Amino acid sequence: MLWNKGLPVTMIGFGVFLLFDRVTFHSRVINRIAQSAFAVYLITDYAASEKLLWTRLFNLQDLYQQSFAILQILGILLAIYAVCTLLDFIRQALFAATIDRCRGRWFDLLWDKVSNRIHDYLHTPIIDSSSAQAH
Repeated sequence: MLWNKGLPVTMIGFGVFLLFDRVTFHSRVINRIAQSAFAVYLITDYAASEKLLWTRLFNLQDLYQQSFAILQILGILLAIYAVCTLLDFIRQALFAATIDRCRGRWFDLLWDKVSNRIHDYLHTPIIDSSSAQAH
């Protein structure tokens, strides 16, 4: 019985995969939004934001009995996605203005500090307490 249901779905999925495998599509807007998808996941999966979103702001159980509940829930989800994407765009802009401005500068500063400490440690003479007392 499972074979009868699973085979058509698998065949359709494979056909859709082949169809989109051959299509080339480039959009700067879609690429920018897709770059923020992981940030949206991280923001919404964080425990504090989950509680804020699904308990305080949008209690979806209250919407289940209303008319057009599916449309309202989809609207809420799209709004949350848009807000999280905007927050990630702001984060990207802040990083571009600060950290990414001088690419590698922070690593170079850290490397210089670590290498100086290693150099100082390796070239510090070891004083033997028995020879110091003899002089």
